[in-house]
Amino acid sequence: VHDDAIDNSAVRRGRPTVNSLWGEDRAVLLGDYLFAKAGEFAALTGNLRVIRLFSQTLQIISSGELKQTFDAFKLEQSRERYFERITSKTASLFSLATESGAILSQAPEKSIEILKNYGYNLGIAFQIVDDILDFIGTEEELGKPIGSDLAQGTLTLPAMLLLERYPEDNPVKRLFEGGDKQKNIELAIELVRDSPIVEECYKIASEYCSK
Repeated sequence: VHDDAIDNSAVRRGRPTVNSLWGEDRAVLLGDYLFAKAGEFAALTGNLRVIRLFSQTLQIISSGELKQTFDAFKLEQSRERYFERITSKTASLFSLATESGAILSQAPEKSIEILKNYGYNLGIAFQIVDDILDFIGTEEELGKPIGSDLAQGTLTLPAMLLLERYPEDNPVKRLFEGGDKQKNIELAIELVRDSPIVEECYKIASEYCSK
């Protein structure tokens, strides 16, 4: 809910977002309520380690979102920076689920660590595929407009590979420098779809799946 308010998204999973129906102020308050409710559920486990993990993960996700806003429309971003961001925004949430599940199941420490790593790798793979779908999916499949990451100035892996392939004449570069928004998004989507970039991104995602 907070994510939609921050991104000013009108649609989520094919349905109107809370902020588009009730406004940003109410969306933020509802998001706060949901965080509080989730905190209550975490507390009901009675496990201090899980409660601490829950709080730490909220901090990590918020930090990742802040980094993304500061990086918006900046072309000079490394792959390392991209992976740091998706670790904070997505993989941390996946590994919280798998690690805390293992803790609550009273698994041995070795198993807890294995499941934490499992969640991390799954989360990275999930986010890379999600970023690919922003270029090759349809609005019906995604439940939101394609190219929405580019529209918000978010540099994802497919866009990075596109910049590497065409360093000079590039629609992503023109978009981030203030060029025609819709035209450059459409051109970027077309170039990614007509190149081996999608295959390269899927290969990287599959490496995390294998791990």
